[in-house]
Amino acid sequence: MNRKTTRIIFIIFVFIFIIVGITAVFYSLGYRINFKNYKIQKTGGIYIKTQPKNVIIKISSQNEFEKIYPDTSSIIQSGTLIQNLLPKIYNVKIDKTSYLPYYKTLKIEESLVAELFNIFLIPEKIKVDNFISVRGNIIIDSNNNTKFIIQNEKTGIYYLYDINNPEKILNLSSLYSNTNKSTKIKKITFVPFNPQNFIVEDSSGLNILDSEHLSITSIIKAPLFWGIKNSNIYFIKKSPDIKNPKIILYSYNLVFQKETAVIQIPKNILSSTTLAKIKASDGNDKVAFLDEFNSLYLFNQSKNSIEKISANVTDFDFSQSNEILAYLNLNGQINILFFKDYNGEITQKAGDKIEINLSNKELIKSIAWYEDSFHLFVKYPNEIYFTEINILSQLNVYKILSNVSQLYYNIKNNNLFFINSGNLQGINFNNL
Repeated sequence: MNRKTTRIIFIIFVFIFIIVGITAVFYSLGYRINFKNYKIQKTGGIYIKTQPKNVIIKISSQNEFEKIYPDTSSIIQSGTLIQNLLPKIYNVKIDKTSYLPYYKTLKIEESLVAELFNIFLIPEKIKVDNFISVRGNIIIDSNNNTKFIIQNEKTGIYYLYDINNPEKILNLSSLYSNTNKSTKIKKITFVPFNPQNFIVEDSSGLNILDSEHLSITSIIKAPLFWGIKNSNIYFIKKSPDIKNPKIILYSYNLVFQKETAVIQIPKNILSSTTLAKIKASDGNDKVAFLDEFNSLYLFNQSKNSIEKISANVTDFDFSQSNEILAYLNLNGQINILFFKDYNGEITQKAGDKIEINLSNKELIKSIAWYEDSFHLFVKYPNEIYFTEINILSQLNVYKILSNVSQLYYNIKNNNLFFINSGNLQGINFNNL
């Protein structure tokens, strides 16, 4: 081989080395050739996090074969990162044996990673735990998922049940009436930190019933309406000034037994002094209340202000994160109001609102947040559904239960309870 031939071969190999090197560098930087338009484009990716784990991820785009990716989540990495996807629209399907599939359509953009990290798969057959037979049909309250206050709607009687001691049934209505001179219970709930004690509303106001020592202690006189969150009772009450009566929002701390005036409610705010519901956020920095004319108001402690959120509201709930308020309109539309900037699967600014319209929405009775602040339980007359709030493409909505008349979700223990054919039953979502 002469010198000229050797030089030509050397030049060819140098050229190949340069081409391969440049290609490798561009590949490592995420560039790919799009053979549909023969352009070099920067790729993107998808980060997927599911509950439960060990799923199969299927990704496809128009006129292309479906690609299957394993779930690579671990103790170190909570999700699966799928890289080197050309910018376009992809269909994502999450599969797991014995679970209902999850679907989502995503737009992948150059140099960006789309996120799906609130995927909650629902089993095809949900395990229902059967606890005890009960005489009532409405779950009023629960303490530590073992003791339950249950009311018989027909008789109005309140019963106390302990699933660890099913033979012991306490008629709370009789106990209170016998202890307090035939006074009837209007409303009752547990004292959060003492399952032997109860907060009872009667014709005089709010009292603490000590079922162990059979004593009653008055704590609040004549509230217009009240609700409890953690160790605080929030209530609305008229001031004692007869000439210039004021409507004031108060709080009462059960631990320190201290009553505090929170804010005076302007007369132009409340259209009625009769309320349908009052609830505080988990951090106690916000209190929402619904009047009898279906107007929803929000007290914001950081701003020391009250504002009207919406008319024609039938139900509402604060998320566990304290950052979102969900409320249900009379027409069945579910509204999601963000108090803070939200960055994740969906991106929202503080004050933004998104709307969710489910099938047969006019039949929806109530809503409740799931613990992840990204899913909602939705109660129809005899069914309970579970929906995500990611409206960027198709909603994943699953039927959880049928032939159930009430929704009671204990967010602290992640249990859904209901009464079916005279039996107290439940679903532990930690075990799904």
